[in-house]
Amino acid sequence: MSDAVGSATAAAEAETAAAAATGVSFGAPAPAGTTLTSAAALDGTEDGFLTPGVSLVDTGKTFAVGGWVRPERLDRDATAISQDAGTEPGFGLGARTGDGEPVWSFTYGGARVSGGAPEAGKWAHVLGQYDAETGMTRLYVNGREAGTAQRATAVPGAGDLQLGRTRDGDGYRDHW
Repeated sequence: MSDAVGSATAAAEAETAAAAATGVSFGAPAPAGTTLTSAAALDGTEDGFLTPGVSLVDTGKTFAVGGWVRPERLDRDATAISQDAGTEPGFGLGARTGDGEPVWSFTYGGARVSGGAPEAGKWAHVLGQYDAETGMTRLYVNGREAGTAQRATAVPGAGDLQLGRTRDGDGYRDHW
């Protein structure tokens, strides 16, 4: 998401560009040590999200989703990426407050894998993976497996991909 300051969409290498709501700004500093030149900043409000308006992940097959993320605060749940599956998320990847200390978390098919310690204002590369052959979900933080792999039930989700929020029966929540 190294789009120009003032852009209304995040360009895509393939597929559909992601429309940015008004709480998204481009041109933020990128993580050091990467080839990225800039990043998108989401303001944590209901208008801080991007979506291409289409499904990009076939959640009934093996898949992995992830990216570089930097939480500004850790006092609430925040979703970096999810995909709708009806009125619920097909999967969700982000930071959770859980039972006290914040953790990175990947949810899919009734399973939640949590691990690693997010730090406010610090970049991390997080990746959630589902292996359809074994039925297992995994979470990776900065290239290392975090948490304990969990068995999941495949969730066919053909809803829209979401960056910066997740869906529930009442709408969207957990804004990044």
